[in-house]
Amino acid sequence: MEVPHFIFWEGLKAVSLIFLALFAAKIIIVMQFPRQGRRGKALIKAALVLALAVTAGLGARTLGYDTAAELYYLAAFKDFQQEHIRLAYANSLRAIRLRPAELRYWQLLDRTKIEGRQFASALADEPALEILSGGRLGLGDEARFATCRYFLGHYHQVILMTQHMIQQSRFYPVAYILQGMSYIALKQYRAAETTLVSMLGLFPTDVNGVAALAHAYFLAGDTPSALAVLDVTRKYAFPPLARQRFDELKALYAQ
Repeated sequence: MEVPHFIFWEGLKAVSLIFLALFAAKIIIVMQFPRQGRRGKALIKAALVLALAVTAGLGARTLGYDTAAELYYLAAFKDFQQEHIRLAYANSLRAIRLRPAELRYWQLLDRTKIEGRQFASALADEPALEILSGGRLGLGDEARFATCRYFLGHYHQVILMTQHMIQQSRFYPVAYILQGMSYIALKQYRAAETTLVSMLGLFPTDVNGVAALAHAYFLAGDTPSALAVLDVTRKYAFPPLARQRFDELKALYAQ
């Protein structure tokens, strides 16, 4: 996170607010009202000072809310990175309560909800994010809400969403995996094969894509094809954990 950048801009806001308040106060002090008596001048200046104080107070309140919300967000982001999901959820929720119109606060909140398997709760935030996104969700947000629908068993909705995501960007592997897994859940193994083969044509070293395609073949009763998919991975450089996962799948399918 760009903490120094945030501190710079919030500090600049505070300095600007103080400067404008002092400048306005000085102007009020030197203002002349020739047609007013002494008492009239005093009343007018008192009214202007009061207006200035109210304006400065509101500005300070807004600045305070902005600063507090951003600090809660930064704390939530750090908690999320350290896998302290409950703390991340609580801090991101506090940030939203202070500044409910900040899109990235909602996005982080939904990431914590998904990580905490609160899929229905995350899905309930979809209208808010659509409004804050100008009526059109970004691919990352769409993928998160499609993930929620997948785990809630709304497979047909996931397929429709991922079709739209792939139309927007065919180089987005998450959309293919969600779509392929949804077809597998619906036992439409040929459709799952088509989706996942297309994806691996673009991303041949995607571990989840390889595992999903092998799983689709295995569930369809085509164990040789499932093993063949895993054997093809020898052509590519996969990390040790991926190799271990493929070996475990091969041992399971070969039983």
